[in-house]
Amino acid sequence: MRIKTPWGKMIDLEPSAPAIWRTLERGVVWALSQHGTPPDPYASHVAYRREPNRGGRRRDYYQPWWECAAQLHGDCEDLAMWLVGYLRGTGEDPTARVALIEWPGGGWHAVVVRYGEPERADHRFPVSGLVRFYGPGTRIYAGPDVGWDPDGWYVEDPSRRLGMRDTARPTPYSPLATGDQREPRGDSVVGRDPFVPFEVAGSGEPRDVLLGFLSWMEGAE
Repeated sequence: MRIKTPWGKMIDLEPSAPAIWRTLERGVVWALSQHGTPPDPYASHVAYRREPNRGGRRRDYYQPWWECAAQLHGDCEDLAMWLVGYLRGTGEDPTARVALIEWPGGGWHAVVVRYGEPERADHRFPVSGLVRFYGPGTRIYAGPDVGWDPDGWYVEDPSRRLGMRDTARPTPYSPLATGDQREPRGDSVVGRDPFVPFEVAGSGEPRDVLLGFLSWMEGAE
């Protein structure tokens, strides 16, 4: 699959969890080396949005956090890299890393895994809860030294917290969600996320959408 890396190079990336993970991990390290510690993505008025179609083709761009901040949106791998960079750069969680949820029918969704006990069950959950939140047969890849089922690690999904919602099934993350999280078999890669935006593609500015979503989350606590 053809992608543009955070460091601006177009490459043909092997469509496998290890290859994608290596690129995302390198993107985190590269961004920290270029601009230092990013701001907290949850306080940056950024919202989730799917990668746009360009000329009838969806070419994925794994963009650095400062480009997401400038346009007020990013998709799953963009937000995952941003959150990991923030957690590592501030020292809040030096062990945080990008991880990939892999659907049994093919395709991935980028999240963040962290070690320890989740602070909030509404948008952080143990890896043992993976099937509950992402459906049967899903697996997680967080690098060769963690493997598929890392004991003691938990999942944080910044895309869900910043507006991504299911297409049909309600979840604690998405008040207006309505269904199955997965795209048709073989029809998703990182960046073609298996969710639709939380009203970002409709009327209203992304900032207004995000503030409304966060207000709802605060009221649900």
